[in-house]
Amino acid sequence: MRSLKKIVSSFLNKNKSIVSCSSSIVNCVGGENVVICGNTMYVDGKVVARSATGFNITLNGSVNTLDVDAGNVTVNNDVKGDLIVDKGNVKIKGDVHGNVRIQKGNLSM
Repeated sequence: MRSLKKIVSSFLNKNKSIVSCSSSIVNCVGGENVVICGNTMYVDGKVVARSATGFNITLNGSVNTLDVDAGNVTVNNDVKGDLIVDKGNVKIKGDVHGNVRIQKGNLSM
């Protein structure tokens, strides 16, 4: 039988997004704007991760917008607004409700 703590945690995590970037995993609580610029990841304007090697991004959950300077992106769930990638490949398995803009790279669905 699962403990009460695990049940409550499971319930609260339903509205969370998990953004995995290379070796970093960032938990977001629904409705965030995620920007990756250079080797720094920002969520709602706050630095949440840095990487010496850049980012490969996997989005599990929903965010408002995802704006990536450079890196490969996999969207497994929802982007409620725009998905912008300046340089990198994008794989969409979920939904993007806004515009998708890829400056340099490939799109697969």
